[in-house]
This record gives sequence, C-alpha cells and structure tokens, in this order.
Amino acid sequence: MEIVFDQGGIFLPEISLWLDPHEPKPDATAFVSHAHGDHAHWHATTIASSPTLRLMRSRMSPPKEAQAKPQAFGQRFKHAGATLTLLPAGHVAGSSQLLVEYKKETLCYSGDFKLRPDPACEPIQVHEADQLIMESTFGQAQYLFPPASQTVERIAGFVQRAHKDKKVPVLLAYSLGKAQELMLSLKPWNWEFVLHPSIAAVCEAYKGLGYALPPSHTPGNTGLDNKVLIWPPQGRKHAWYSSISARCRTAFCSGWAMDAGIKSRMGVDEAFPLSDHADFSELLAYVWQVHPKKIHTHHGFAAEFASHLRLTGHDANALGAEEQLQLL
Repeated sequence: MEIVFDQGGIFLPEISLWLDPHEPKPDATAFVSHAHGDHAHWHATTIASSPTLRLMRSRMSPPKEAQAKPQAFGQRFKHAGATLTLLPAGHVAGSSQLLVEYKKETLCYSGDFKLRPDPACEPIQVHEADQLIMESTFGQAQYLFPPASQTVERIAGFVQRAHKDKKVPVLLAYSLGKAQELMLSLKPWNWEFVLHPSIAAVCEAYKGLGYALPPSHTPGNTGLDNKVLIWPPQGRKHAWYSSISARCRTAFCSGWAMDAGIKSRMGVDEAFPLSDHADFSELLAYVWQVHPKKIHTHHGFAAEFASHLRLTGHDANALGAEEQLQLL
C-alpha cells in the first residue's frame, strides 16, 4: 500500500485518506486519531471514534459544511474500496489506531498510543498488520518510565509535603488526558481539585463519557487549603494564577521529566515522568505485537528509532527524514 508523506502529513492515495493531517482538509477525508489540538482538525469528512468527536466538539465547533463519521471501536466499515477498523490506542479518551485492509494487505496507523493502563482512557488493543506507521515520540533508549503507580505515589508525596508546608501544590499537566489521569489516579487520597477553565471544560466532556472524576472547582470559587491545582504548563500567566503564585509549589507531569535540567527549563520545583505516550520499551513491545513486515516511524525521535529497529533486524524507515542507512 502506497504511503505519501509531505508537509501536510500522511496520505494513502489508493484510498484517498489522510491520517492525522497537520491542517484542516476542507476538500478531503481524514482520520483523526484523538482530540489533542495538534491532531484534531475538522475536515470535509472526519473519521474518528465517537468519544474523540465528542471531545473535539467540546473544544471547537465544526464548520457547517463539515461531515463527521463517528465509529465504534472494533466495528469494520467500508471506505473507497478498503475496510477500516478503529482500535483503542490507550493514549487519551477516545484515542484510536486505524487498521486498513486493502487488496489482501493490512496497514496499521498507531497515532499516539501507550501500552500502560490508564484510568482516564480505554485500554489499547493491538492487531497484527503487514505495514505499521507508528509515532516514536520517545524513540530513544533513555526514555524508560518507572511504573505509573510509583510515579503517582511520588506525586502524592509532593502534594502532602506542600500541604504540610502551607503551600498550594500545582500539578502542571496538559488539559486533555493528563489532567484527568492525575485526578483519577489521585482519587484514593480524597483531595479536591481546582482546575484551570480549559481543564474544567474538558472534565465536563469526560464526565459525559462516563468517567467518575473527583470533586473539582474553578478559580475563585473555593478556598485553597488542602486543595490541589491542576494547570496547563502554558497557563501560568493567567491573572488569577499570578495572584497566588507566591504561595505555590509546582510540579511538571510529563514524559519529558526524564530530560536532564527539565526543572530549570520549566521553572518548577519537581518533575514527574507521567506520560500518555509509550516509552522506548513500549515502542519495541508494540512492534513485536503488531509483527509487521515494514515499519514507518514518524514524530519525535523517528530517525533514531527506525535506525534501532534496523539494527534489530526490522525493515524500518522514518517518514520525511533524511537517514544515514546502515552500511553492511
């Protein structure tokens, strides 16, 4: 199956289908793997899971002329002579892989994914395929995350120490997915949360999807004693946050917490490697589970991960990257 990669993204010309294009395609059909802003655009026809479309609508209204085609996980449907199936990706609520069956060949597009369980999304379902297009955000060997349960315990300890010191603990996390994972993971401690308005809006959509989130408040509507703030990293210039920042103790929650010097670069007191992406070991495990004949990496450390895969005997290349192929 032919794969075209250019500045617009990934395109399957034989079935006229874009995969997570970087910009809206007002005259084309595209698959959207999940509702994060760098993936979620409205197209002439948008194929996505029902939860993803619901989350997209909670953040931005579709153009009047746009058509949405919600799909249930595991349900096979036809498109331009191919059979398509959406499978949960384990990244955020509604996130999907796409399995394409066309002319006796199968192709799997991963979108963003992780293998680790997450209380704020559906568990991943992996399917074998002849070709695999996979994201490789953390495609270098130094990105090996500790167990999520261990990281959550460390985050809880950070919150407890802040409360003991009469500080306001702030967890800096992305509005969709990470914030809800933190709330559900910290539920056993019975804390209430104060949420940035953008996070609060996403939480309402999550509740509509059936997630039982713990009690939360918006800024200014409650006291801060024994509360936990969850705030987007880019939202620290918010006027209300600026007014309380002297009382805050901050922690950045992301897979990038593994990077040296991250606390200084982010201007935080702590950094915890809680990620909604696969780490290096999960990327390798995913390849073995899909068992493809050909692998195409993209995003993040795509060239580095493709090179590693070739060294371990796989036929792999990085889409859109100039690579120094191994000389044998």
